[in-house]
Amino acid sequence: MLNEKLSEEYIIALLKTDPDKGIELIYDQYHEILNKKAFALLKNKQEAEDVVQELLISIWSKSTELHINQHLSAYLLRAVANRCYNVIRDKKSRNEILKRQDHLLTNDTISDQWVIFTSLAGHIQHLLTKLPSRCREVFLISRWQHKSHKEIASQLGISKKAVEKQITKAIQFLRSRLNDHLNTFFIFYQLEI
Repeated sequence: MLNEKLSEEYIIALLKTDPDKGIELIYDQYHEILNKKAFALLKNKQEAEDVVQELLISIWSKSTELHINQHLSAYLLRAVANRCYNVIRDKKSRNEILKRQDHLLTNDTISDQWVIFTSLAGHIQHLLTKLPSRCREVFLISRWQHKSHKEIASQLGISKKAVEKQITKAIQFLRSRLNDHLNTFFIFYQLEI
């Protein structure tokens, strides 16, 4: 046990001074057990190998910043498990989205859904014209150009706080005017508000 601990401490120290050699030692010593752990969770050999490979690349790229305050083996097994859980979660989310899309595409009411969607979009566009010009400008930059509050503030020469205030004002305005429409929309699509 003492030799294993010293060996792990040596590898951790080596990662900071010679990341290439450190990652090579990690690969040699832990690759097989990490693959087994990943496969046990994912039940897919290729996904398991990808997770382990991505973990090793991440460790190598962040080796100088890495702070491992436990046994290296425990750290690696925990990191692989966390990455596997992320893959499982993402896969579940993708599957749920695909099921919903399939349902919408195969549903006979797709033309009705399109009418409701375009009607709601048109109503939102009309409401946006009722916002004060600066408020509308800030809101549209935020939502259509996907700029951060800081970027908008810089672009328009106003404070970040002013940007936040304008966006909040626009959202409150739209919510208050769309409440009935949104309830209908969410009920129609069987979504939670």
